[in-house]
Amino acid sequence: MKKFFVLLASVWVVFSCTTPDPKPTFEHLATERTIYISNDSAKPFMKLNLEFVYPSTYANDTLLANIQKLFVLAFAGKDYAGRSPKGAFEAYEKSLMDEYVDIARDFGGESAAFFGDLYQTIKTEIIDDSLKNIVIVKTTNESYMGGAHGSYIESYYNIDMQKALLLKEKELFGDENNQNISQLITKSLQDKYGESIHDVLFEIDSIQPNGNFYINADGITYVYNQYEIAPYSSGIIKAFIPYEKVKEFLKPEYSEILIQKK
Repeated sequence: MKKFFVLLASVWVVFSCTTPDPKPTFEHLATERTIYISNDSAKPFMKLNLEFVYPSTYANDTLLANIQKLFVLAFAGKDYAGRSPKGAFEAYEKSLMDEYVDIARDFGGESAAFFGDLYQTIKTEIIDDSLKNIVIVKTTNESYMGGAHGSYIESYYNIDMQKALLLKEKELFGDENNQNISQLITKSLQDKYGESIHDVLFEIDSIQPNGNFYINADGITYVYNQYEIAPYSSGIIKAFIPYEKVKEFLKPEYSEILIQKK
């Protein structure tokens, strides 16, 4: 019977950057792990890298707890949203480590050279906080778990800090404008790819808003990951909609924030 050992090479980093109230203070957690399929450190199985940014202080403690849940959701998913940020980080890390050991057992510990190529990097970061009371969070998940190629996924979370609210289409546009937004996405992609669009995408007429978008002072960008609306070779597909075209569908409370004079 083969025995498996987990030898850990770990680096934890915690730092904070403070900004004036009512801006939050953010902390950063990071770890690097290496899993080996035997007690021989010359035979690595897989590498894991995690990075997580979250608010540690805020002017309103009640809001802070709910905002932290949204950041945990962005990093680790809904199964961990009930934990503290540090607790979620540690639990998610352990879950991934256990998963990799199970994979090693399934493969029977064979072909160590192949296993040494496996990796996963998950990173949650703030990419924009220039809009009033809104923070844009991006999570990237890059991995190679065997097979013909790896995977790269981008997920975006637009968080209303004043309401501790994750902004989706419903919050920005209401329930009645889904088809209008779909048409704007389609038009954006048609303008972007022109006559080659059918070589890039699967079915242009069936594209719908997917909840994966980020907002900034210029407009809204929808992000479709590999295989979502296009083959792997097309990569991540992004459709930008300027506010001039979408402003008539925005709810008044967010129109005032998002439609900014240049």
